Amino acid sequence: MNDNERILFTILSSLKLYTLVGLDIEYYDNLDEVDEKKLNVVVPTFFYVDSDSKVLNKTGSKTAAYSVYKDWMEENKLIFMPTVDSNVLVSESMLSYTQRSQIINSLVSLVKENEYMGINIGFNAVDDVNSFNRFIIELMPRMQEMGIVVSVAILS
Repeated sequence: MNDNERILFTILSSLKLYTLVGLDIEYYDNLDEVDEKKLNVVVPTFFYVDSDSKVLNKTGSKTAAYSVYKDWMEENKLIFMPTVDSNVLVSESMLSYTQRSQIINSLVSLVKENEYMGINIGFNAVDDVNSFNRFIIELMPRMQEMGIVVSVAILS
């Protein structure tokens, strides 16, 4: 993504909606290319929702690559907010309360387990706005009671 491309980045806090428009997003294939002075938040896509409404953890947190990445972020005092994406349509994975609860419970566990300060819901597309809105409405109180920041980024 180049400097002219923009993303709508929505931060939900205390069920108030804050919208920031025109953020620059930069992608790096190599940590050596990153200018740490320009970077303050890292939002890698580590979690995916599958068709069974399960959250797949792609960190492989026991691997050397994840450890090096996490150490680099801590060394550079970066805020770490992992992203959860969906491999399937929202209408398939979040239609029922049971499905949404399963996803939310998994996310709560992952956030607690890894002591993340926040999480980013970063879907490329939302085909069922009502189910997605219900998901966010049900997710927010659970995260708020733990003091977790939730951001939502939908590519447009």
